[in-house]
Amino acid sequence: MRQTMVLGLVFGLVLATAGAAAPARGLAQETKPGAAQSATPAPPEAPPVDVPQDVAITVQVSASAQDKVGRLFVEAIREQLRQSLDLALVEDSKDARIRLKVATLDPDNGIGRRTVYSVVVTVRPADRDLDVYWNNYVGLCGQARVPACARNIVDEAGAPTASLRTIIETTTGPAP
Repeated sequence: MRQTMVLGLVFGLVLATAGAAAPARGLAQETKPGAAQSATPAPPEAPPVDVPQDVAITVQVSASAQDKVGRLFVEAIREQLRQSLDLALVEDSKDARIRLKVATLDPDNGIGRRTVYSVVVTVRPADRDLDVYWNNYVGLCGQARVPACARNIVDEAGAPTASLRTIIETTTGPAP
């Protein structure tokens, strides 16, 4: 139990130092039945921007992977991105619309058979200087399954490409 708590604390610190902390999305305020409703109308939706569907969305991967299997996992994610038709790997974060922030640890104290990982996905809309939290994936991956684990991460990060295109290209005005 204590080792799990320490591992969780260390993993959280690794994520924080890797820059994985991203501003959380604002949550809609819940309206209780019978409560007075605000007279302020909702802001109008931004008009859609015609974005070619064959243009790949740029992705940057940053990592804190000190363990052997973790480094293999990060490189496998990069290789999957290089092979993707919807996502394009870029090295410079300022050129990326999506950022994958990866942190890994060897749960077996240096044995090197598996890695525990967290991948935080953030999106940067065209009109913003800050990333928006999109999703987070955590898991345990053995050395023999590294390519499959990486493929799953890239598939999950790229699955909502149409939604990401809409968010990235049509978000205008201040955040709600």
